[in-house]
Amino acid sequence: KQNKIGTEEAARELRYDFLARVAKSVKADYILTAHTADDNAETILLNLTRGTGLAGLCGIPEKRDNIIRPLLKIERAEIEEYLNSNCIAYIEDSSNKKSIYSRNRIRLNVMPELKMINSNVTGNISRTISLIKKDAEYMQGLADEFINEHCKNDIPCDKLSNLPEPIAARVVMQLCPTQLSETHINSVLELCKIRGTAYLDLPGIRCTVSAGRLLFFENELTKLKDYQIPQHGETFITELGRTVISSQIESFCEVNSSLNTFFFNLDSICGNIFCTSYKEGDKIRLSKRNCTKKVTDIYQEAKMPVKGRLLNPVLRDEAGPIAVINFGIAERCIPQIGKPAIKIEFI
Repeated sequence: KQNKIGTEEAARELRYDFLARVAKSVKADYILTAHTADDNAETILLNLTRGTGLAGLCGIPEKRDNIIRPLLKIERAEIEEYLNSNCIAYIEDSSNKKSIYSRNRIRLNVMPELKMINSNVTGNISRTISLIKKDAEYMQGLADEFINEHCKNDIPCDKLSNLPEPIAARVVMQLCPTQLSETHINSVLELCKIRGTAYLDLPGIRCTVSAGRLLFFENELTKLKDYQIPQHGETFITELGRTVISSQIESFCEVNSSLNTFFFNLDSICGNIFCTSYKEGDKIRLSKRNCTKKVTDIYQEAKMPVKGRLLNPVLRDEAGPIAVINFGIAERCIPQIGKPAIKIEFI
């Protein structure tokens, strides 16, 4: 909560920060972690539930910067068997047994069911990851060749449009100065088919086609429109390229909210729910914070870039903010066990 991100992500950041500080203090060149093939399989399944492209299906990288994962192709059971047979003591994090975390639900509930279908599911997923990586690297190589050959200050629309869509999408992703969703990338590719001059405004960026060339310009500050969120249904947020899915729960059971999924006491909601940018004077008393703060002060304390503040969604009812995405929900809307609730998820 102090880092204003989900528990799992915060724990991950703290672990790597600790390892980096230790490596620096002992003047180590590399950090080796004990991620296994099981961790990789869980990552793939977790990414699939969130929606992902090939990059998300490549799993955990074996090497990134000075971090190396030498056990990534070895299953956890093999490692435990080796440790036990050689009387080597090891420690298992007690939180691994708690099913309140998304990864643990996959580890404790989903993987055992898949192993009932095929006991070698972990190995099969590992082999699939290797195949996907080869395909992804090949397509990225083709995109790099295109960029080196044709793109200096802009992109030729005719040549981009003639590329296979997966390659063209990678060119756009690599050259666009802001991160785009799949929907936004498809819109850029459609823009390139227009003859004459045209433009498309996306979060933080304006894409312009002129004289057959595609150019990117950083936009003035963009903010979200006011989107009404039904208590059951889907709402597409154009500026974010994301969909908000809402549904009612008759009897709430204990489930923690995360960075993308929120649960609210249905009886606490005043009128309609909206998804907007922050508004001048917005205040919220976040759960377990014991104080009411302006939303702008929350962003300032988190050192959120000014451009990002207007694109960070605020959920509100007719009484004011009920949640600030990436920071938490309002204390007045905390769901109660056994009571009606509403679930709102960003995908």
